Amino acid sequence: MNGPLRKTRRTRLEEDVTTIEAPPVVISGGPHGELHQTPGLADRVPALRPLSPVPTYIGIALTVLGFVLVMIAWGQTAGQTNVALQVPYLISAGLSGLGLVLVGLTVVNVAAKRRDALLREQQMQLLSDALRELSAALGRDDDR
Repeated sequence: MNGPLRKTRRTRLEEDVTTIEAPPVVISGGPHGELHQTPGLADRVPALRPLSPVPTYIGIALTVLGFVLVMIAWGQTAGQTNVALQVPYLISAGLSGLGLVLVGLTVVNVAAKRRDALLREQQMQLLSDALRELSAALGRDDDR
């Protein structure tokens, strides 16, 4: 199926973002007022960079694991008629599974927002560069 929904296209923006080599830097003040630039954790671990798909995959895996735990809890308690025998499964697998689902979805959400923020920042930089070039070109036209 090669319809319009199956085609993927890399825009100039995404290519520009993936070729950025300058790492983000955390600036902190020293005891005497001097500034120190220290590389962040994402600089040392490529999987934590905003464009990396690894956090999304980890979030999906946690979500799937959570649903598996919920299914295990349901399977173990479905045949039990005594509520006292259902409570341990509910607490150990059911609530743990629900927690993993929530954590996994949060990881996916944060990863998507980080990627969107980086792409938006890159778009703003491209837009400001284009406006700067346009104003320079208009300034040159006025001089003629």
